[in-house]
Amino acid sequence: MITNRAISWQAKVRWFCLGLLFTGLTSCKYQVDGNQTKLQYMPDMATSPVARSQREYLDPPEGSISHDAILYPKTAEEAETLLINPFAGRWDEDTQKANGARLFGVYCAVCHGQDLKGHGTVQDKFPPPPDLASDLNKNRKDGFFFHRITYGTAVMPSYGHATSPHERWQIILHVRDLQKASANGSK
Repeated sequence: MITNRAISWQAKVRWFCLGLLFTGLTSCKYQVDGNQTKLQYMPDMATSPVARSQREYLDPPEGSISHDAILYPKTAEEAETLLINPFAGRWDEDTQKANGARLFGVYCAVCHGQDLKGHGTVQDKFPPPPDLASDLNKNRKDGFFFHRITYGTAVMPSYGHATSPHERWQIILHVRDLQKASANGSK
């Protein structure tokens, strides 16, 4: 025989389960738009804005320079007197020249041509570039070419954004190799 106490306990469990089911079905709503803001009961530190010490919320003082900035001379003539190719005369110069030849083919040969005479594939669309095999350009120092590659000129675009400083020096090594070859008459 079932007592009243047992019935009331079973009824309480049934009502509790029905309440959970009803709450679950009515409170869980499928979110159609993934961009909707979710309601957060207790926001915690994981989602709060983070301020790193000495990194954010402060603009640098006017005229300041970053500690890892690379400062280049302002003019090509000044760069010619100050900058020296760090790869010239190194034990791995041939490897650097080979990489410079590859980069020259990608960035420079379309205008300057493989012989440095300015007979590239875009010659008919733009004014011809200067003859890099001329005596004037052979007598220029590496810093001049580094500045020109980095910042460009009136017609030549800047390749400072596309090449690293090491790659620019490697291109200059290859240009020097081509200049020597044109002086010997082999190209």
